[in-house]
Amino acid sequence: SQQQQQQQQDVPAAAPLKQHFADEYGGGNEEDEISDHLFCILPFGLTSDLDLDGWVTVTKPRANTNKMMVERSLMHSSVPLTDGRVRLLRDLELKEEVVEITTGGDYRKTHIVFPQEDKYIGTPLHILTVHFKNLDRFAAIEVDFVDSNRKQHTLHTSNAQTVARVSADRCSVPLRLTKGWNKLVLDLKNICMQVYHTNYKYAARVRIYANSRIRRVWFSDRQYRDDELPEQLSVFRS
Repeated sequence: SQQQQQQQQDVPAAAPLKQHFADEYGGGNEEDEISDHLFCILPFGLTSDLDLDGWVTVTKPRANTNKMMVERSLMHSSVPLTDGRVRLLRDLELKEEVVEITTGGDYRKTHIVFPQEDKYIGTPLHILTVHFKNLDRFAAIEVDFVDSNRKQHTLHTSNAQTVARVSADRCSVPLRLTKGWNKLVLDLKNICMQVYHTNYKYAARVRIYANSRIRRVWFSDRQYRDDELPEQLSVFRS
């Protein structure tokens, strides 16, 4: 309709994040303007250091042990788990610190999550990007999101499956990886509309399972080219 076209015209196009936002929008703090377009959760905030604030590790014990889940804060040291390990290490290819999640058993029994289960993210930004390394083993990434009907759904993607599966509250799709470092981009707004025929409202939680190395995780209002991103998020750096 004419009214819808006018509304679309009134919405300003997102500017490249790397430029000075004060010049683009006529004043204001650059970091505040960036936060309108991008929300980084690993590291938490736009920092060069690997700030793990808000992330916790979760592991399920072996079959014949206590069935309670074990949850620990993700600290700057190796975290001993029942059937896996979460640690910080320096990746030789990137020459920087990353998070590594590995397990000798079922990959689904060890993961890290942001934030802890009694909290939620709440960002309306709908593009989720994960920069992570393929360790040539089974791995998975999940994101919980809430739609316009206030229903929570889980998007699960894994290289352990070859077909897509959909239920009322869960969508599971194959994850195709290349050798080495990968950049996964998920459009939650599009997935919500295509699968559940509702509007995306906000992301609630992100889980990353063994086995992989993770460098960065962030939400944005659209998919940006690498040269548009702040240096801390750039994949192809000089």
